[in-house]
Amino acid sequence: MHPHPLFNRSDLRLIATLFFILITTFGITSADPVTNWEITSGEYEDTRAFDIVQTGDGGYIIVGATIHPWEEGYTVPSPFYQAYIIRVTSTGTILFEKTIDDERTRAISRIIRTKDGTYAIAGSTSHPPDHDSDAYLALMNEDGTILWERAYGGEHYDSAFDLVEVEEGGFAIIGVTTRTETHPDQDIYLIRTDDAGDILFEKSYGDKYTDSGHSISMTHGGGFIIAGDGAFSLIRTDESGSILWTKSLRETSDLGSGVLTTPNAILATSDGTFVAAGTTLSQDGDRFTLHASLVKIDENGGLVWHQDYPGDGVSSFCSVAELESGDICAVGGTGTPDPLGNPLFTRENSIFFVTVDGSGDPIMQTSIRRGRYSRGNALHISEDAFIIAGSVSTEKGEEEGDDQRGELTRAFAISLSNDGDEVPTKELSTPLLYAPVLAVPFFIFTRWRLKKGLKKE
Repeated sequence: MHPHPLFNRSDLRLIATLFFILITTFGITSADPVTNWEITSGEYEDTRAFDIVQTGDGGYIIVGATIHPWEEGYTVPSPFYQAYIIRVTSTGTILFEKTIDDERTRAISRIIRTKDGTYAIAGSTSHPPDHDSDAYLALMNEDGTILWERAYGGEHYDSAFDLVEVEEGGFAIIGVTTRTETHPDQDIYLIRTDDAGDILFEKSYGDKYTDSGHSISMTHGGGFIIAGDGAFSLIRTDESGSILWTKSLRETSDLGSGVLTTPNAILATSDGTFVAAGTTLSQDGDRFTLHASLVKIDENGGLVWHQDYPGDGVSSFCSVAELESGDICAVGGTGTPDPLGNPLFTRENSIFFVTVDGSGDPIMQTSIRRGRYSRGNALHISEDAFIIAGSVSTEKGEEEGDDQRGELTRAFAISLSNDGDEVPTKELSTPLLYAPVLAVPFFIFTRWRLKKGLKKE
């Protein structure tokens, strides 16, 4: 009698079948993008990174704001925002961290590298005695030294959220301006300046309600494409700021359902179209959803496609960029709905990073979580990496080893590999964690088959 094999052919066929069912049911997903480096930084309890740009030597400058705690001797209201600047090498080593520290408040929303190698920054500022916020534009060098700065606005709240360098020279800034204090009537605010920050013209767009400009990009025809919310979601203008067309991304129906897309970032793509990245709020009766979305618009304002990306259930995009291949990348945040509260909010949040093809179909998507809340606010694409800047929040006790309550928010940046074939092609999940668990009953079953076969002989 020949020795009984551990598995006969029918057992092997059964094993192969069960394994095939296992991998097709749960899916084998690709790995995370390779992390090249990451940094976490912050001077006070709440520090956030809003944008990142590459320097001439291959490093990066990260900008944002930090909340200065109460301190005796300051004439400004406490706590207040200070502009926060981080300089890192190409490998993520921090060279310096600094604030623009005086009795004027500043927050930096956007940074770009200019044609002459300096850096233009835009955001908001206020100063004694009235502390009303103004739109802010400044020029600085790689050491974070301010070369000149300008403030724009009226008597009430004004702020800048984005800027571009104009090919003919100077800058275009987009943001918000407020007409009245008691019943805020806010408009989208466009400022066109010369190289020294002096105003060439100002424009405002909107109706009698709240409008806000979030992002601006140069068009191939020399004008501007503006994204925001309010009466207009998208505005295309000529080089003098005169409107060529507007588009609303709001849809309603007679059944009580509605869709409202708010673009947070706008990109003029290489094929002459525009891609807006933001958030789509959908209502169907009493049910609400909040999903990250990308909308592609042709040069005349016609809708090409609109795609939503739910992520973990609740999601949004803050920044968008284009690869040389024409694929689109977007970053923001995602989390699971809070089961005890509003389904549009999350208990925890992760950085949400997506790459899609020219039709908006996902090529890769992944989430990155550090601490309880993580969010990506800006995205930069270098030759071999995706660099994301944002913020992470943790319980104070987790980091400081004490029992303090509350959260500690830090500026955060991470560099992910962009090496083509190494970039994952599916969303990261955890199905293979189930393999050890499923292997136990599977092993017991095969041993039972073996013993049964031996008894028959």
